[in-house]
Amino acid sequence: DALYGTDVISEENGQEKGKAYNPVRGEKVIAMAKEFLDETAPLSKGSHKDAEKYTVEGGTLVVHSNGVTSELNESSQFVGYQGAAEDPSTLLLKNNGLHFEIQIDREHPIGKTDRAGVKDVVMEAAITTIMDCEDSVAAVDAEDKVGVY
Repeated sequence: DALYGTDVISEENGQEKGKAYNPVRGEKVIAMAKEFLDETAPLSKGSHKDAEKYTVEGGTLVVHSNGVTSELNESSQFVGYQGAAEDPSTLLLKNNGLHFEIQIDREHPIGKTDRAGVKDVVMEAAITTIMDCEDSVAAVDAEDKVGVY
């Protein structure tokens, strides 16, 4: 929903937000999510775009597509899963110290539209702190500024 409801996706060519779920817009969100997965958690062979099923075998994430199996380029990116290993409901991955979940539910209205049953990709947000002490602290010389910052 964070991507679906923003202006990151154009509302042209049938991709309007509207009041009800727009499958054309949803398809664009899914395509962008798969691109994100290919960039942040690339596979040794193939693409998340072609995934038909995700399983966990011997603690390793396995991606099935067109009769071929693949794994992550960096197996350490796979952190864990929920559900059965042969049919997980959530996959937890990590990139640059931040986690993201691939949520799978073939019965969900969005999951039904994806070959692998992916209904959502949820990302952990990085905390950013902006510190502007000039408005709130009187630091006039270098020594004071070093102490504040």
